[in-house]
Amino acid sequence: MTGRTLTIESGLRCNNRCVHCNQPMLRAGGILLEPETADLRARIASGRDEGFDGVAFSGGEPTLRRDLPDLIAWARQAGYQRIGITTNGRMLSYRGFSERLVEAGLTGASVSLHGPSAEIHDAVTGIPGSFDQAVRGIARLHRAFGAARVRPDLSTITVLTPFTLPVLRETLCLAGSLGVTLHVVQPFILARENLGDAPRFLLSLDTIVAGIERALAGGLPHGGRIKAFNLPPCRLDHLGKQVELQEYETSTFKEFRDSVRGKTASGSTQFVRIEACAECTRPCPGMRLEHLPQAVLARAILEDIEAWGVVAGNDDVTLSCLDLLQPDALAAVLAGARRSSPRRLRVMWGGQALTSAERFVESCRASGIDEVCLLLSPPALRLPDRHVRMPGNLADIRRDLVGFRADSLPVPSLFLMARALLSDVHGLTSEGLDEILVALKEAGGNVLNLAVTDIEDPRAPPPDDSTLERVASGLLGLAAHWRSMGITPRLVRVPDPTVGGRLESILSGRIEREDWSPGLIQHRFAGPGFSWVAWSNPTWLFPGAAAVV
Repeated sequence: MTGRTLTIESGLRCNNRCVHCNQPMLRAGGILLEPETADLRARIASGRDEGFDGVAFSGGEPTLRRDLPDLIAWARQAGYQRIGITTNGRMLSYRGFSERLVEAGLTGASVSLHGPSAEIHDAVTGIPGSFDQAVRGIARLHRAFGAARVRPDLSTITVLTPFTLPVLRETLCLAGSLGVTLHVVQPFILARENLGDAPRFLLSLDTIVAGIERALAGGLPHGGRIKAFNLPPCRLDHLGKQVELQEYETSTFKEFRDSVRGKTASGSTQFVRIEACAECTRPCPGMRLEHLPQAVLARAILEDIEAWGVVAGNDDVTLSCLDLLQPDALAAVLAGARRSSPRRLRVMWGGQALTSAERFVESCRASGIDEVCLLLSPPALRLPDRHVRMPGNLADIRRDLVGFRADSLPVPSLFLMARALLSDVHGLTSEGLDEILVALKEAGGNVLNLAVTDIEDPRAPPPDDSTLERVASGLLGLAAHWRSMGITPRLVRVPDPTVGGRLESILSGRIEREDWSPGLIQHRFAGPGFSWVAWSNPTWLFPGAAAVV
């Protein structure tokens, strides 16, 4: 496929429950509004204005939209040369549905196929019968393309996990028997929403490459080839023409954005360029961060800690964003941080990581870490649309507090964006917080750290003085209540003047205030750019936090 392809997210609804997917947590919030037909038509038109000549509808599951044939017809009328869908294939198995899509102008489809049998595929999708529907759907769509004399751009998609990689060849051969010759393979991709389950699904890059080599050994009997997404092409060059590399331009039109110009890329922090990338000019962002070898990841963080080292002087040191470290690498980083930090050392924890909470606390105890600050992320309506409730970690934090010992280090504390208690965007009540504070005291801690910002959303205008006074009054009342429980509230300075300062000034002197900035270690995998994956990221405490949306 050549040209520029625009992917339009059509909503979050899906009739599968794939075990590796991060979207089910987003669907569980009870509020799930989808883009209107007029919105998607406007996005189709906007894409043409921007020069895209191909469009692909994704989800969720786009075939659940009743207006999908009309959207495809509208895209054809708008002048797109290629019109595709990314689908689980189940709706395609129903009589007449595939034919309607092809008649409307569909030229291609990518259909999920995660195994060569119902036993494997259905275990991945969580839906009995989904394998049979996907297989029938692929066959029916292939026939519909043939009947319409449309040269099909038909592919399968397989997410590579410990369950699907060993049978990848069998899966590709099955797809080939259905008339498919192009097979998209993609590794399991991390996100905050699936980080807690990641140890079950994450594979090393070496393991993935070896699995693809085995699948293609001797060539596929139907002459098929794979297209590798989110894998560095240099690692697959030796497989020659059996591999089609992802080297053409695509852009994703997020379902909650207003225009193509307002789109957001996946974010450069999801990829790293290693030394071997220095002289490379290929259109490749590098290696996915989750595929960076653990020893390399740990060494890079330790280098930054040592460079930060004595710069912190007499200040307490705070270390965050260790979420992607597995147990051995985590232990090495904590031990190195302890050696480099003669003063009090605080480590942030967000409840979900590649190391379990139990192992995390054990490693902190073994390394002599003074404090573990557990960052509370309440469920929240996604900004700016407020249509989807983003999942939180309150239950995880409540559970993890049990692992601390009241008579030994590390001492637990809590960290919270104060506005979460005073906003209709967040799902946290004072009573709910009280339950966690009781668990904190039982675990031997008594400090609630609060980041206080003048604004909640960086896109919002600054509040007036009366609004700030009202927020301050509410926080002072809560602070008095916490003190009566034996909890010490502390304000943690927000360094960015564009989001904080005025409210802090009002509260200064009435709530104890600390500045973590001098000792907040800004290693290369910490800061606002890593909110996509790190639950332990105290975003507002880093410079440039206002740019995070």
